[in-house]
Amino acid sequence: RLHHLINSYAPIMTPKKMMTEACDVQSITDTCFSADNFFVSCPGFDREKDKYMAISINYRGDVRARSANAAALWLKDYKKVTFWEWGGWFNIGLNDQVPAILEDDHMAYCKRHVSMVANNAAIRKVLTGGICKKFDTL
Repeated sequence: RLHHLINSYAPIMTPKKMMTEACDVQSITDTCFSADNFFVSCPGFDREKDKYMAISINYRGDVRARSANAAALWLKDYKKVTFWEWGGWFNIGLNDQVPAILEDDHMAYCKRHVSMVANNAAIRKVLTGGICKKFDTL
């Protein structure tokens, strides 16, 4: 079972910035695993000390299984992701449909998107540092 998840999404950028950014599978995966893109603020996130138990990566758009698996292996090989010593796993999902673009949307169009849901030890800093202390003061 997974509890206290961290999630992320990439690419999230304006059309002007999208002109200069790469939109290949490896670069959007790396951006997705950056602490700046987490939907939860994890102060002092360290890629080597804050280990993952399980990661689910879901791609949308023009992504093939070979490039998605290569990106996951690249994350492990270059220590962008570290698992606990007893193991960990990737779950990779592929969907060939690009997310819908709205007329007045401020997000740039990209033919590849990635979302990540993971169980990471860094969430303990959020829970013990902020939420539990506030609850205890009540």
